[in-house]
Amino acid sequence: MIKRVTICLWLLGLALAGVVRGQEPTAQPEQNYIIQWGSEIIFPQAVRFEIVLARPLSEIAVLTLTVEPAGRPAVAVEIDRETAAIVREPFSELAYLWPVSPDEPLRLSQDVRYAWQVVTRAGEVARVEDEFTFTDPRVTWAQQEGEPFNLAIPAEGIDAPGNVLGRLRRELQPVYDLLAEQTGRNESFNLAVYTTIPAGCARAADGSPVAVGADSGTEVPCNPAAAEAIFRASGLDVVQSDSPGVNGIRDAVVAYWTRQFYGWSNAPDWFAAGIAAFYSPAPRPGDLALLQTAARSDRLLAADALAVMPETDRGLWLAQSHGLVRYLAGRLGVPGLFRLARAAAEAESFEEVFTAEAGTTVSALLPDFRRWLFSDSAPGDFRFTPYEAATPTPTPTRTPTPTLTPTPTLTLTPPPPTATDTPPGFVPTLTPLPSPTATRTPTTAPASVTPRPPGSLNTPTPVVVSPVEVFSTPAGILGLVSIGLLVIAILVVIFAGGQRRR
Repeated sequence: MIKRVTICLWLLGLALAGVVRGQEPTAQPEQNYIIQWGSEIIFPQAVRFEIVLARPLSEIAVLTLTVEPAGRPAVAVEIDRETAAIVREPFSELAYLWPVSPDEPLRLSQDVRYAWQVVTRAGEVARVEDEFTFTDPRVTWAQQEGEPFNLAIPAEGIDAPGNVLGRLRRELQPVYDLLAEQTGRNESFNLAVYTTIPAGCARAADGSPVAVGADSGTEVPCNPAAAEAIFRASGLDVVQSDSPGVNGIRDAVVAYWTRQFYGWSNAPDWFAAGIAAFYSPAPRPGDLALLQTAARSDRLLAADALAVMPETDRGLWLAQSHGLVRYLAGRLGVPGLFRLARAAAEAESFEEVFTAEAGTTVSALLPDFRRWLFSDSAPGDFRFTPYEAATPTPTPTRTPTPTLTPTPTLTLTPPPPTATDTPPGFVPTLTPLPSPTATRTPTTAPASVTPRPPGSLNTPTPVVVSPVEVFSTPAGILGLVSIGLLVIAILVVIFAGGQRRR
């Protein structure tokens, strides 16, 4: 949880060079013939002290500088006038480089008092005192404090440092949480990110490390260990970013954290860089297109070329390092990749643990990696981040399926015809069927006390049915046939009776 957030110009950038030509320092009681004095921090290697005297160098007998960092004993140095002289006549201007020792480094934001004392050959004594705050004057910082990490970035060129710091904290917090979960470690960091300038020594034209004074332009040889000692004494975790943008700063911090949490000692650079890119909350899908182009032109790097990060032209190297880790995540699964990263931190030989976990060597893996670049799964693998919600994988289960069993169907079989004895002389009698007659049944209206108008009561209306309509139906035809047969039967009986009488 963030305890407090403060956006400020950090003290690291407030102490710019004290020596400014033409600026008159505040007069002091024992100043006497000392005209001007000052200090310039040549980070991280030295402090340049300067003094201007209203006496020619030939009249100066003794020149002493005393330096007293806060919390440490004062150190007095007698200056070699001949070596320190810049101007000799008609006045004296002298400068002295006080080295910052890696064995006894100054701390950033540490106050330093100093005093000049000058004695002429005539016995005239002059003395001045002053102080400065030790810092890196090349940078003005914006800082945000909170748990589990403080963050300081260069404020120059940023319109709203508070917004940038807030965004960085939101994007970095999940990375910190996942690293802590996977390694089982909880760390606190006091981060200072350098972007447009190196964190320590600069480089001369010939490539040698140098430190340069911002005001005087004084250039002195630089020991990289001096900067490391200063940062360590100041309790700072210094991160170097190749880009001043938010994405560059974020990725640089993630890379620094990844190494700090896992603590690899034998892992090759490609593996460390690839794991850091995998932990980044922002995927790098553009790396796939770069790798596919390199594969088509047979420019993919061999295993030995991947082992150490190159000084320049890191684009393809970083993309392939990232791609190999993405391929391993698909091959081993994300838990398997994290298990390999933990095992690599504890193993004496990275090659052995890699072969044990991946089942092959890095060199043998490269042909499969090249084919994978053009597979259907590669684009999705490059877009995946370990901060996505896990997607459940369906597990096949045996589900009983009902089987339809035919059910016997009852089939009606007509009974066989039964023989019936018919007495001789029996004549069948036809019975006519009733004819349907359409009728209307009147409905009795409910009682009402209100007289109804004529015609409002239900009055049965006779239905007139024409003979054509009656005998056009099957029932009517059957009835007509029955009547005809009956008439014929009656006539036969009458005729038969008349014959007997004769």
